[in-house]
Amino acid sequence: MATIVKTKEGSWRVLVRRKGQYASQTFRLKGLAEEWAIETEHMIG
Repeated sequence: MATIVKTKEGSWRVLVRRKGQYASQTFRLKGLAEEWAIETEHMIG
């Protein structure tokens, strides 16, 4: 499941935790953050 949080600097931080694996990334645009979260979840399985 992905968690998307807006930072106080105005960027978007994505945290993906699935099947014991963890990935995170920061983006300027929320749309890019959402796309990355979906792609990462599919890659993990």
